[in-house]
Amino acid sequence: MSDNPVSNWSDELLQRGGMRGRLEGFKSGYLKGFKSGFFQGRREVARNMLQEGKSLDEISDVTGLGAVEIKKIPQEEA
Repeated sequence: MSDNPVSNWSDELLQRGGMRGRLEGFKSGYLKGFKSGFFQGRREVARNMLQEGKSLDEISDVTGLGAVEIKKIPQEEA
């Protein structure tokens, strides 16, 4: 770092901005992974319920998934 206050200030802002960018990237990745895992868990429960012969309405009530998405599950697992 130099003794120039403007240079020091701009270096500090760049460093803070970089840290902010990394934090935003981390949050975005974490939330994307959490959401993916959350819905993967719901699909797994739906798949198990399908194997047990539960109705689409029952599965939808339990998992919150729509009938169209539930109907895709056996195809995804094959």
